Amino acid sequence: MELESRIAEILDWILSGVKVNEMVGDWHISNVNNSFLVDFMYKQDAIYGFQFILGDRITLFNYHREARTGAGSLTLRQLEAAFHLLAKRKGKPIEVVFDPANQRDTKVWLQKNGYLIEQSGHYKKILEP
Repeated sequence: MELESRIAEILDWILSGVKVNEMVGDWHISNVNNSFLVDFMYKQDAIYGFQFILGDRITLFNYHREARTGAGSLTLRQLEAAFHLLAKRKGKPIEVVFDPANQRDTKVWLQKNGYLIEQSGHYKKILEP
């Protein structure tokens, strides 16, 4: 859980307006192009991009993802653990949202990982503090 705790700490910095370009274990985390667009790269196996939207809850809207077969669920679980720790730090729920863009395999993958479909067609999971 040390890895996820460190990622949560960096995400807290980002929410405070800090630009980061950090390595944490096998993860590279960066928001140097835009304060509220955060890119996560795991080795060369998975890439995620999230837009942070602040309000009563913190929404992380996924705008990019790609992963080699077998890396997606492992890396998603690590990020979700970090997001959950961030929710606890901030005392606010974290809403993780994916737009599967009509990709059948992505929809199945999100459902397998506990995401629920909304009327908008987006898949969402809420991580409570």
